[in-house]
Amino acid sequence: MALALVLTLLVLWRIRRSKVGRAFEAIKEDETAAGLMGIDVAGHKMLAFVLGGAIAGLAGTLNAHLTFFIGPAEYGFNRAVDILTMAILGGIGSLTGPVLGGTILTLLPEMLRGLGAFRLVVNGFILVLIVLFLPKGIWDPARIRQWFSRKGSAA
Repeated sequence: MALALVLTLLVLWRIRRSKVGRAFEAIKEDETAAGLMGIDVAGHKMLAFVLGGAIAGLAGTLNAHLTFFIGPAEYGFNRAVDILTMAILGGIGSLTGPVLGGTILTLLPEMLRGLGAFRLVVNGFILVLIVLFLPKGIWDPARIRQWFSRKGSAA
């Protein structure tokens, strides 16, 4: 699973730094302007959809292999909300953010297990605080750069 994660992140990082990745970024910023610059917007959107489907398929395959079970109820509304929360918590501006968010949301219930019935309340409270005070997620590259530049200029 770790190897699949590393390989997927490596491929996405390479795509992000390529001509296709710059086209994705241009479409994200302004779809009309990207089209006027000669970018095939529909083609790149289809490519993004296919890449997302391939990654979701890989994740489903690994999950089925791990649990020895697959069924239609496995990926219902609650699971979709969990996955979306992982991405938003970590920050969607980088590849590192969703991985960090997924790690935190996987470990947090286990770390709060000693609180018993209050575990879900504390878990929800932590998530609300992060969303309120860190709207771009925990891993916001711009905020991290700003912190380090401030520390460097203060010294």
